[in-house]
Amino acid sequence: MATFSEPIALTGLGAITVSEVGGDSSSDFTIDLTSLPDADAGVSVSGAVLTIDPTVNLEFVQDYEVTISNDAIVDLADTPNAYLGTASGDWTFTTIAVDALAPVATVYDPADNAVDVVPNANLVITFDEDVVLNYSVTTLLDEDFESDNGNFALSGAPNDWARGTPNADNDWDLVLTTGNNGSARCWGTVLGAGGTAPYGTITAGSDSILQGPDAGGNGIDLTGVVSAQLQFAAAVDAKTGDTVEVLVREVTTNDLLVTVPAITAPMDADWATYGPFDVSDAAGKNVYLEFRFVGADATYIGLYVDDVNVTGVSPGNNIVLKNLTDSIDTVIPVSDSSRVSVNGAEVTISPAFSCGCRELRRSDRRDRDPQLQRSRLCRYRG
Repeated sequence: MATFSEPIALTGLGAITVSEVGGDSSSDFTIDLTSLPDADAGVSVSGAVLTIDPTVNLEFVQDYEVTISNDAIVDLADTPNAYLGTASGDWTFTTIAVDALAPVATVYDPADNAVDVVPNANLVITFDEDVVLNYSVTTLLDEDFESDNGNFALSGAPNDWARGTPNADNDWDLVLTTGNNGSARCWGTVLGAGGTAPYGTITAGSDSILQGPDAGGNGIDLTGVVSAQLQFAAAVDAKTGDTVEVLVREVTTNDLLVTVPAITAPMDADWATYGPFDVSDAAGKNVYLEFRFVGADATYIGLYVDDVNVTGVSPGNNIVLKNLTDSIDTVIPVSDSSRVSVNGAEVTISPAFSCGCRELRRSDRRDRDPQLQRSRLCRYRG
């Protein structure tokens, strides 16, 4: 980042080069400013600030220099004045060394061996450096319905669900002619075919159920995850008394595992993203999704769904609260953002239990904990 004495602009000429000094040039890169505007070019200007976003990963403990050609930058005067450029050796820097030390926990709140701790009090660990939570998120479903129906199928009767390009108007303030973000296709209750508004409206008394993917087969495999999240896009036109449900069911039994509190009638809303929602109660099972719309009034256009995404977190990185009284442990995946959060060097854990305990004791005395990969065992007793 370079800050100039006045606001500047790129001319669309020249280049910016970042080069290793005394290295093997493996991380050198050049930004051709004649290719602008280019979202991937790696350079931007805001007022008097020039920001360079390296297009490659720089090496650790390596000297670099930045050169800017003398035709690349001008000021904003009526008759622009050109920047003289940055020559070899004018702007150099050295990257940091690899951080080889694990973070050290320096403060526990409540303190070790504390008494009279409120059972639902947050637990806070402060480290000697900034930390991040270590877990990997796997995408288990990412369906935009552009190339096919996503292996979703219909159930219920009468059923209005269809896949394609919507052309619906509720004759009020909702007109749908595309999928989410202008896409060509989605699922919708009666896609519509134009005409005199309202058009693309539901069948009165419909019970339209859309299930998938592969509801009669393998569904979405959540058997290898400990937590999961669902996100989707929807447009909805529903009156008071209509039913709009988003459900997660087990494949083999069709048992209801999760009811997603996404949409409540009445609602009249254009495309929007809903979620992510925690559907971890379905973790460990093969599941399918169910989008259901029950409507009574044939002047409403119902429910449209697009861009359905399910992600999961594999087991291993958890925080365990051990109950010394009844041996009922509380396991909190570090991926659970509703209960585990990080602010710089501080990790906050929300126990979300009420145990009547009076003492909280740390049983795991391993202070060095690489990227929080090892579970911290917190003991409490009544």
